[in-house]
Amino acid sequence: GVSITGIAGPDGGTPNKQVGLIYVAAASTAGTQVMELEGDLGREHNRAHAVRLALSLSADAALSLRRP
Repeated sequence: GVSITGIAGPDGGTPNKQVGLIYVAAASTAGTQVMELEGDLGREHNRAHAVRLALSLSADAALSLRRP
C-alpha cells in the first residue's frame, strides 16, 4: 500500500506542523518505508514532489518482492 499525508499548503500549517511537511509511505510484505518531506515550495510543487516520491517508493517495494 501507499500513503501520503501532510500539509501541501498554502494554508493549514501550524507552528508544529508547517506547510510543506509531508509524509510518504509504501508498505509491502517485504517491509515499510517512510519518508518525510520538508519545505514549502508552493502547493503544486509540494504535491508533485510527494507523488513522485510515492511512485518511487512503490516501485522499490514492488521490486523488493521480486528479489530472491
